[in-house]
Amino acid sequence: MYDSVHLFKNMYFNLLNKKQLHCPPLDAGGPPLDVHLSHLEKVHSIEYSSDAKMAYRLTDKVLHPTSIERVNVQLAVAATHETTIAALRYYGQHAEYGSLNGTAEFLHQVRRWFDIVNVKSPGKHVRRNDSTLQPISTGDEEGLAYIEKFGKMMLRWEAQGNKKTQMSLDTIRGVAATCRGLVGLAKYLLRQCDLEYVLLGKIQSDRLEGHFGHLRKLAGGNFWASSRQFFEGEAIVRVKSLIWLSGYGLSTVTAGMHPVSQQRLENDQRAVTEITEYAAAASSDDPAQDVPEGTQQALHHIAGYLAHSVKKIHRCDECRALLSDGLRAQLVTVVAENAEEKLVAASFTDLLNRGKLLQPSELCLRVVMEVCQLYRLLVNSQSETRTILFGSSSPKNVFRSVVQNMLGDDEELKEVACGRGHKFTSNILATMAGALFNVFVSNHVKDVNSQVHSKKRKGPPTRTSGRGVDSDKIRKLTGAS
Repeated sequence: MYDSVHLFKNMYFNLLNKKQLHCPPLDAGGPPLDVHLSHLEKVHSIEYSSDAKMAYRLTDKVLHPTSIERVNVQLAVAATHETTIAALRYYGQHAEYGSLNGTAEFLHQVRRWFDIVNVKSPGKHVRRNDSTLQPISTGDEEGLAYIEKFGKMMLRWEAQGNKKTQMSLDTIRGVAATCRGLVGLAKYLLRQCDLEYVLLGKIQSDRLEGHFGHLRKLAGGNFWASSRQFFEGEAIVRVKSLIWLSGYGLSTVTAGMHPVSQQRLENDQRAVTEITEYAAAASSDDPAQDVPEGTQQALHHIAGYLAHSVKKIHRCDECRALLSDGLRAQLVTVVAENAEEKLVAASFTDLLNRGKLLQPSELCLRVVMEVCQLYRLLVNSQSETRTILFGSSSPKNVFRSVVQNMLGDDEELKEVACGRGHKFTSNILATMAGALFNVFVSNHVKDVNSQVHSKKRKGPPTRTSGRGVDSDKIRKLTGAS
């Protein structure tokens, strides 16, 4: 039995190594898929430096990882995330970007396989509204049918014999063997052992690897720790679980930090005043002006999420009604004369909708666009407020206060309230501003990290003399002698 997580990671890294794959169809007789790494790089370059992104998980680290970074399965998770696939399909509809559907379909097939074999909870499919995450049960073996079909596709790929445009034979044969093994084991457990369902995600060694990884860290990061070091690590783990702080409570810490907290609060208040004065003096333009199309699509999707999250925070159905116009209609297809299915609607949210996404109201969309415009004004590279905002002790709270000062004076927003009398400007606006600030800053940090990562990648290779823990691990991961 092979490790499904390791194979999932290797399928994506094969794309990184080959740059281009020619994948056979999942169903025999269908058209093959042309998969290009350049398609992902194109989407990343289109959305680089955008405040809101559709493929927000794509970074330079995901597209160009180093040897050490390739051990992280989260890179493959980010590249095959549903938002990345939806962004590929959205841009693929525009002639100027070319056809990206082959890459999107391949990543979708790989991610669906991983979602099925990585189910660890019997109720996750309900929470995520995704039937792919259902556990394998006697009455529903659709997941097993897909795993079996995926394994047969790998065998057809191996039979092609074109090593330049196919994954490595080790990966292909490992996936095929794992598919056969998981299908056979699941059927045996359901039919011979009378189990109600099978969680295929439990058939792996993640917990064991995590525990031994912890023990290796306790041994000083030594990948080849001795048995004595493992026993000492186990003793440390047991002792730490029994140690508690004695004679030093949280109230003592709070009392000691009060003067510092008070000073920081006063500094933040001065920052709010300065930023508000600057924003009020700046020219007010159309909120949607100079906002790229991809950013607008992402903001529209985020607006629907904010409409949903308000209920979880404020526990008021009528407040949520202010921000949404009900459930969004699902993406529909029509059958053309040539019997091919074609998409009618194709916005980013439509491509992600599984039936329970909300349609944001005009009020919600307006506020989201105005907050985005305000953020772009404040963090402009030539703006003085950029240093003031990010130099404060709590930039998020400062930004929320600025948004309330700027939009709270709007005569139309002042009058908006739900049926229970909750004022929009005093009850919901701050929550939306804080959530949007998290999105904008997160994307900004990812762009900065991508820029730093790309500079490291383009630099000349450095040679290190001697042998250490890091060099030993690099040799092990790269197969160097």
